Amino acid sequence: IEGDGSVVALGARGRNRPVGSVACEVTSSPLGSQFRGISSGYAVACGIHHRRELFLTADGTGLRGEDSFAKVGDLRTPWSLGRFCLRFHLHPSVRWENPVGKGEVDLVLPSGEIWHFEARGGQVSVEESIWLATGGKPRKSSQICIRGLIGRPEQVHWTFRRRVTS
Repeated sequence: IEGDGSVVALGARGRNRPVGSVACEVTSSPLGSQFRGISSGYAVACGIHHRRELFLTADGTGLRGEDSFAKVGDLRTPWSLGRFCLRFHLHPSVRWENPVGKGEVDLVLPSGEIWHFEARGGQVSVEESIWLATGGKPRKSSQICIRGLIGRPEQVHWTFRRRVTS
């Protein structure tokens, strides 16, 4: 993110290309930290702004998020019902277990600690991915995906919670 709020991504053939502006706000309280952001990176191509809110608990045992899409331009025009995919890339050492329910996945860290992921507002799946670390070789990995139609529903809610084992 540049100083003026614009985002530059590495495009085809290694060229930088602007992808829009990002406005964000971060606040903290004794309960945790909250981030609110909106990106115009999809405004020209898709006619939408992407909004994301994150809340991290003060003790670090939970992260919840909400993603939504806002139309750009004439708000009376119906949604085009384009598709979205929210992706959560997992480190190669994180193992996922079969979904434990609709929209839920357990993640097992090398230490044995378990994190529970759940989402509402889209279809959850786990798919193959590639981990690209600085200076390292690409490694096989996984990603959690939430897919759905833009505007149906209006918001996607998701959480990561550390499981307490007895």
